[in-house]
Amino acid sequence: MKKRLLLGLLLSGSLTAWAQNPDPLLQLNCPEANAGNRQVRQTPPSSNTTPLLGPALGPAPPNPSPYSSCSGVINVNIHFMLRLDGSGNFNETNDGAPYERYNQPGVITPADTASNGYARARALVAEMNNQAANNPMNANPAGTSNPPKGYSYALNGVYFHRVHTYVYESVKNDNNNIYTTYPFDTYGVNKATEVNMFMMGNYTNGACCDVGGVACTLGYNPNNPSSYWVKVFNSHEFYRWRQENNGNTIPINGNPYTIPQNSMPFTANTLGHEMGHVLGLWHTFERANNCSDASVANRGDGWNNLMDYSGGIALTPCQLGVVDYNLYNPGTPANSFRNYLSNSACGEVPPRAFFVMYACLNPGNVYMDSRGTFMADRMTVRVYAHDPSAANGRGALLATTASNVSRGGRWNLARIHSFSAGQQYYVELTASRASGQTHTRGQVIQVVGPLEGACGSMPAPGTE
Repeated sequence: MKKRLLLGLLLSGSLTAWAQNPDPLLQLNCPEANAGNRQVRQTPPSSNTTPLLGPALGPAPPNPSPYSSCSGVINVNIHFMLRLDGSGNFNETNDGAPYERYNQPGVITPADTASNGYARARALVAEMNNQAANNPMNANPAGTSNPPKGYSYALNGVYFHRVHTYVYESVKNDNNNIYTTYPFDTYGVNKATEVNMFMMGNYTNGACCDVGGVACTLGYNPNNPSSYWVKVFNSHEFYRWRQENNGNTIPINGNPYTIPQNSMPFTANTLGHEMGHVLGLWHTFERANNCSDASVANRGDGWNNLMDYSGGIALTPCQLGVVDYNLYNPGTPANSFRNYLSNSACGEVPPRAFFVMYACLNPGNVYMDSRGTFMADRMTVRVYAHDPSAANGRGALLATTASNVSRGGRWNLARIHSFSAGQQYYVELTASRASGQTHTRGQVIQVVGPLEGACGSMPAPGTE
């Protein structure tokens, strides 16, 4: 394999084997129209001569409220953008990354089925929650403490899209490509209640370790509550590069560095950084930044802040005041970010039931794929004879099964009920936590037949 260059950043005295592609100092006004009609906001808005860095700060936050003592849970979903052949990203079956180790030329390690897209999405959100649960002391001024962040994330769904090259590829420094709203406009789901996160394709320039992101954010389109999304670029190539070079020692800034395998913390950090924008935060180095305790102009460099490019996770009291205000301020009914929050026991991320049914359903093959379910201690499946006029809105209960499992799987419901061809059924999945919190998702299906064997035991997903 061709050698790839590694970019390094100095973080808290240790070399870090990645570099984040700075999201440009541009912010979308995020209309849900076509990309040609999008509006772009620049900082400062109408000048190309005023320095972007300087002592001036943006307007103070509007009456920032004290940070909440009880965690608000933000609903998110994750989309993986794939090439038409299903390669180029984490997919339903595997990590999409067969690789050749740096010290084993000619030996191809096959793609890892245990690291499929469902597992990756769960792990990313879990790591985002791990970083959100911690708010370390500031590196500048050194040792100043920060309060708890008071928010976390719930994964509400995992989606895979097989798309043409012009949608899949990420063209670095091409604003028309990077900022296009097409993925959200075309593939976004539950737009008024879930922040859609898109894991886009790799950069066309073959950058191995350059992960970037952009966000459509809370502060830039106040009249449209259905416009919050995040895009991350090149994360799969970064993951594959780490797999190839795990354990390899290379020079960075004249010092030896041994490359670790795990790309999860940095990818999750990039998502968390972009979510900071969604919640109304600016970069620490931007003139529009409205928090003096998080201003490079006031405090200088050497930060570990979530909103700079250090890879840090700290947020200052003022930043948390902005986040808290935007999360809990009712605003107008049409623009309340509370629509994106989950009801949850204080301090606990709630469970989220999620499943897809394969399109080819015959009496012997009625497959439910529940691998996108999040934070469950127990799962319960129910099958009803579909009758929307029934008092329960579902129909008569035909079968049920439950299991103390934390992860979903691909289950053939024909093992718990004998389905009849041509009939409609309502299938339901409930995810529960030991605390008693539950979440239920249901879907109407129609079984065709008798095409036993025509679909195979596990029909492959179709392409888009």
